[in-house]
Amino acid sequence: MEQNVFRPTPYQPRPLAARGVLAAPDGWRLKLYDIAYDALPFDEARFAAGVEGALAGLPPPALTAQRPGAGALIRHAGRGMDYLVLEPLPLGGCAFAA
Repeated sequence: MEQNVFRPTPYQPRPLAARGVLAAPDGWRLKLYDIAYDALPFDEARFAAGVEGALAGLPPPALTAQRPGAGALIRHAGRGMDYLVLEPLPLGGCAFAA
């Protein structure tokens, strides 16, 4: 009987593209990046609902004494699964490298 066992593959570099700054609701400004398992550009429509849901979770207003209203949104088209990373920046610090 064959078992359904996860078999990781060795890491391979993936295409990465900086897509500029996304003006999001409530004054948020997010650097947008795309990463793909195979090739860029990918079908952006498959991320539309996820991006909409992620942006809806950002707290209003963007700019306060505790946050600068900036961050990054990464769309990753993977092998068999896609995902988003939404990273609001903390005040006075950078949580990611450009």
